[in-house]
Amino acid sequence: MSTLSGGPNVVVDGLVLWLDAANTKSYVSGSTTWNDISRSQLTGTIATSYSYSSSFGGGISFAGNNTMYVPYVLDTSTNYTIEVVAKCNTMITESSPQNRQTVWSFISGSAQGYQLLDLEIWNDSVTVFSGDNNLFNSPLVGAFYSVGANNVKVYTVSKSGTTQSWYINGIFRGNATQTYTGSSQFFKLGSRGPTPTGIGQPWNGAFYSAKIYNRALTVQEVLQNYNATKSRFNLT
Repeated sequence: MSTLSGGPNVVVDGLVLWLDAANTKSYVSGSTTWNDISRSQLTGTIATSYSYSSSFGGGISFAGNNTMYVPYVLDTSTNYTIEVVAKCNTMITESSPQNRQTVWSFISGSAQGYQLLDLEIWNDSVTVFSGDNNLFNSPLVGAFYSVGANNVKVYTVSKSGTTQSWYINGIFRGNATQTYTGSSQFFKLGSRGPTPTGIGQPWNGAFYSAKIYNRALTVQEVLQNYNATKSRFNLT
């Protein structure tokens, strides 16, 4: 398990995107640019209105009308890991599942692009879309974990073969089968939709960090990353 020398005990083997609002090399308050501090050195763009929060070392707050996007090609037929640390301000509790909040999405530019790989929260439950930009399924839907409002959560998926392993706060919560695959053009935080700046099912809350790996992290590595993060957010 490779770690960043001289820094936090974060797994870096296979790390191809790392955004962190608490690191001034990644983000400076007032900027609309969120820089990748992995070796890929990609550039994220924050669209429309937002605010910077100094809580927990630094975070970017979306008020339900914003998104952040990074040009990123993810081939979902390959192995990968995605980790996003976020806090939901207001949980949608109404009966319609059409009103959800998006944690992340990978889009291809097609009309159904948001269905490529999309994590959404609704009524304290989790919905995952996996697709090929035409067909899709929602392999994991249900209140398998209480998300709750105003709670920082570390959302992680590690995909090996056709199996997605889902974790919240470093704890394994369930598997899902990735039936459909495709390639993305952009990685988005806080909304879904076929275009980078399009805002659909927006997030009302804060994002603190995001990581993408080009391999499946092990259970131990997922926990290692969580342990490297938890003290910042007063998690146990």
